[in-house]
Amino acid sequence: MLLILFVGCDQEEPTRTPGPTSLPASPTVNVQPPTLTDPEAASQFAINYTPGAVPTVIGGATITPTPEPTLQSLEMQFIADDGLIIEGSLYAAPARPAPLVLLLHMVGSNKEAWSSTAKQLQTAGFSVLAIDLRGHGLTGGDPDWVKAQQDVIMVLRQASTLSGVQVDHISVIGASIGANLGINACAALGTCRSVVLISAGLSYLSITSEQAVLQYGAKPLLLIASRDDPPSGADSVKLNGIATGDHRLILNSGSAHGTAILDSDPTLVPTIIGWLKEH
Repeated sequence: MLLILFVGCDQEEPTRTPGPTSLPASPTVNVQPPTLTDPEAASQFAINYTPGAVPTVIGGATITPTPEPTLQSLEMQFIADDGLIIEGSLYAAPARPAPLVLLLHMVGSNKEAWSSTAKQLQTAGFSVLAIDLRGHGLTGGDPDWVKAQQDVIMVLRQASTLSGVQVDHISVIGASIGANLGINACAALGTCRSVVLISAGLSYLSITSEQAVLQYGAKPLLLIASRDDPPSGADSVKLNGIATGDHRLILNSGSAHGTAILDSDPTLVPTIIGWLKEH
């Protein structure tokens, strides 16, 4: 790396008379990043040494300072086919490349509803992308579920190109209409590794799921619902009955719906994580 320092660029350089001897600048050969090569001279700064940080020279010793704490999530944007900006939050895995999980929220909700789940998945070694569907959260615009279906397909395609993502290990977790959107997108693309449907329905706002489950085929499918939550309790049983691959149905007591099920049963997120790791 060649560092060039410009000083006083906004001032006119004074006229200088060359001396009797003018030597050419020495060439820079085999540039190497500075390292902490003299522990004795720099021992007082060694506690601040972090490989890969920006080097600094202090008291004659070259050290690298400890960087600021890493952000738990990074805001991202995806451009829909009609120009609408889809807002998202990426929770990058501690080690990459890593599997990616796309999270899709319910009607009237937003990506922040997944915050706790996303952090648990991240800690378990997954990169996680939560998005605000159109007409929700920071994405704005008007709700349009036909267009939202295309948005999810677009996001899945673009997410597969992100650095550090295992392109053959992308999964989707959706809640309520997010579940229907997720299974349809994975059925259309054929590239999802597994899908988790929370409170799925046979039809939510004209987004159906039965044909999508059949088209999804023999890939892993986990369904979670509350027994007394109409229609998703009965609909999840039916979807589980037509699934052709490795599938499992978890029916909880009560009537909690969508992400509220995860809040009511703290064992579910670890169960989902175990499922994703197995599949």
